[in-house]
Amino acid sequence: MPLPDDFCLRRRDGLLLPAAWALCRGAAAQPADPQALPRRRGQRLAVGLAFKPNSLDPALSGNGRAGMHLLPAYEPLLRTLPDGRLAPGLARAWALSEDQREVTFTLRAGARFGDGEPVTAEAARRSILYWAARGGPFATHLAALDDVDVLDAQRLRVRLSRPQPALLQLFDTNGLAGHLISPKALDQPELLARQTAGAGPYRLDPTTTIAGRSLVFLPNPYYDDPARIHWQRIVMVPFEDAEAGLRAMADGQLDLLVSDALTAHAQTGRLPARVRLLTSPAGWTGMVLSDRAGLRCPELGDLRIRRALNHALDRRALAESLLGRFGAPTQQLQGAGLPGHDPSLEQRYPHDPSRAQALLAEAGRAGGFEFELAYIDGSLPRRLGQAIAAQLRPLGVRLRELRGLAELIQADREQRLPALLFSSNFGPPALTHAQLLTPGGNLNPFRSRDELLAGRIASALQAAPPRVDEAWRAVYARAAELAWFAPVAMVHSVHFLADRLHAEVPGLAQVIDPTAIVPLG
Repeated sequence: MPLPDDFCLRRRDGLLLPAAWALCRGAAAQPADPQALPRRRGQRLAVGLAFKPNSLDPALSGNGRAGMHLLPAYEPLLRTLPDGRLAPGLARAWALSEDQREVTFTLRAGARFGDGEPVTAEAARRSILYWAARGGPFATHLAALDDVDVLDAQRLRVRLSRPQPALLQLFDTNGLAGHLISPKALDQPELLARQTAGAGPYRLDPTTTIAGRSLVFLPNPYYDDPARIHWQRIVMVPFEDAEAGLRAMADGQLDLLVSDALTAHAQTGRLPARVRLLTSPAGWTGMVLSDRAGLRCPELGDLRIRRALNHALDRRALAESLLGRFGAPTQQLQGAGLPGHDPSLEQRYPHDPSRAQALLAEAGRAGGFEFELAYIDGSLPRRLGQAIAAQLRPLGVRLRELRGLAELIQADREQRLPALLFSSNFGPPALTHAQLLTPGGNLNPFRSRDELLAGRIASALQAAPPRVDEAWRAVYARAAELAWFAPVAMVHSVHFLADRLHAEVPGLAQVIDPTAIVPLG
């Protein structure tokens, strides 16, 4: 199938590789031997990623779709199954204290890192402390960490200074703190930018990985469960242009493509032959109105203007036209069936252009104003950003495309983004609120704080089980009242999979673990 002239590609290892990807700095590795990559089933799994990885270091990486590149090499302490249950990873057993301040892990005997070092309680302690202190995008999740105690060779206890009902989830596939790193690597942490040091079934092969273009993983010779190694190699390549990724799927060059709801909707009724679609509700997408004090954009410091932006959005039109059955309009930060979801919030900001104009006039901006809406490059945020800009006329919305998660993280640290178009996963509110609503969260770069909201969060974190849902509803109601966000739609996670392979629909696991994909037959 021909590719567009403006999509610069080179053929390598049987894959089509965009020429300008930038994963890490340094000279490109030596070319791989094409004969080393036979196309027989079970020999190679080719994965198209949705994002350029911002880091190979679990302490600095994104999670969910932005963290899939970690999964071959880093096995977490715990795994979240599609139905939400926790399953063993490097930890074969765990116990959460009644006050939800401590968790004790018992490690799997015989596990070893990719460099041959044994996985011990002391190694886990060092890794967790490094992760918490590194200052990455999710470090706020362990802001209350007191210490990690080594109980014996295989048991450790993580202690917090305050309750955390989602403490176990901090150490699962998406929590990242449980992606244990070898002690040898922690002695030279700068190496984690270009090599892996986990205890997963694979490890990065630097001789065939092409810096900035592809990641190649080979089996970890020290892995203690060879039955989980289904492939002689796993190759991962970013395909931020979803249409190019689908062409690669149709041509048989990819086995799994991590995609988005926009692309799934566009493919309705014309899915390539021999390709299956695996999808499930995952999170929300919309605007993060970050500059609530008006430091970069004075208008966003006015509550009336933030509410006007919410009233100006025709969420139903956006969801139906762009997402179809792979999304639905929403005004809230939590998904149906999870604690804190409140159907009444869907009526908080009905589409009402007249009300929006009245609020703008009341704030002294009847003629509109300009603000910059940034987004990470990709098919869904680009199209959604364009559609939002069209709906918000006569406001002047300037769209700014960020080149990957790394640029977003840096811009956030420097408080350069007054508004951001972003997607965030649903999940346990005791965990997800930290990124959205607390001053240390990576979606609260201007460190906004509201005393009433902070008090409700504190109450929700300590609420007894019968009151948990009610307490988190009060939190999300206050967030909606403040109009810190302008959610647009609930979106599905989307994976395109070759029909000769088997994988489970991700569900509450959010993403498909490539190491769990197996050949059929």
